Amino acid sequence: MIQFIIDYRWNLLIIAEIFFWVSLFIATTLRYWFDKPKAALLVFILTLVNELWILYLGVLDLRQTGKLSIFQIVIVIIILYTLVLGKYDLKKVDRFIYRTIARIKGKPIMDSQENKRYGMAKAKEELKVFSLHVILFLGVHAVFYLMLYAVNQESHPISSAELIPWLQEQFQNNYALVQVNKIWLAFLLLDGIISFSYLLFPKNESNKPVNR
Repeated sequence: MIQFIIDYRWNLLIIAEIFFWVSLFIATTLRYWFDKPKAALLVFILTLVNELWILYLGVLDLRQTGKLSIFQIVIVIIILYTLVLGKYDLKKVDRFIYRTIARIKGKPIMDSQENKRYGMAKAKEELKVFSLHVILFLGVHAVFYLMLYAVNQESHPISSAELIPWLQEQFQNNYALVQVNKIWLAFLLLDGIISFSYLLFPKNESNKPVNR
């Protein structure tokens, strides 16, 4: 069974993510279409179970390979993304489904759900999300360094004085980490430019969409 999981770990990871998002969509739709508030609890349980399963896949892969792999890198990013930005994005999905169902059923959209921000309020919101993105970026890299240390400390004993340069060298020697870092850094810079643009070019309330 363990060998099967190892052999098909990528397939299982993809299936887990697809199952999670499909289940999230169904649970949230049930919540608003049939007025079932308890469906929110189902979303929480699905999130918890999904992240624990993904964590198990990552730990199992690390134990089997004994080295930091691209699979583990993806696992770390997914889990820390869920912890840092997941709640924010889940609210966006929840709000989108709520508004869609409300329009289909011809119901008025509650003000709390139609919470649009403009001007400085919108800029602060975007900068807050960008700050969370930076925290996620730094947190993931901290985990990467810890994993590099855990994987290599026995085969390459190192003194505390040489720890930081040694970790940097290990990082640069890991091709997967370097490539992920380059791509993510580019996205982080782009996110920063877009977020700060809201300070220079505030979103005008005159562009607010009219509910029909």
